[in-house]
Amino acid sequence: MKSNDIKALPTKTISELQQQLTELQQQFAKAKLARKAGKEPNTKLVSNLADDIARVKTVLHQKTLLKQAANKVPTQQTKTKKANKKTQSKE
Repeated sequence: MKSNDIKALPTKTISELQQQLTELQQQFAKAKLARKAGKEPNTKLVSNLADDIARVKTVLHQKTLLKQAANKVPTQQTKTKKANKKTQSKE
């Protein structure tokens, strides 16, 4: 993955990232088999693909956490329940 592709990862949607992740995983599996068979001259390809997969997974995880945090806005009721639990545990 080129540096421009890496910089563009945060701008992609979750579905685009999931699609890219499956493509990278398929390429990784093929490259790994080719390396075992001795047909892959570029031995660094497998580790580069593994790094790319990790990058995409990281951005995907960050986006899902942000989405979950946006959906979970604490209300006043949950805050009072937590406060009541703290006072009950002290007694």
